[in-house]
Amino acid sequence: MSRRPEFLARLKEDGETVAIRADFADRDVLLELDPAAFYLTDHYRNHPAMLVRLKQVRPGMLDDLIEQAWRRQAPRKLVRD
Repeated sequence: MSRRPEFLARLKEDGETVAIRADFADRDVLLELDPAAFYLTDHYRNHPAMLVRLKQVRPGMLDDLIEQAWRRQAPRKLVRD
């Protein structure tokens, strides 16, 4: 049986925001540390995800978040390699 693909990240319709998968603990820290860059809507509140304002996020931070999201979902062997 094939595994259902999981949500990793997606550019929102406004072209200025990315929804990205994040565990709840990391998300809570980022929301508190930089509310100009990271935020939630009611839609994402109960999901392991958050919204990122592209114009506000520090350079390199989005790359790190995407990599972390990928590492949480990728097969262990692939991450190891």
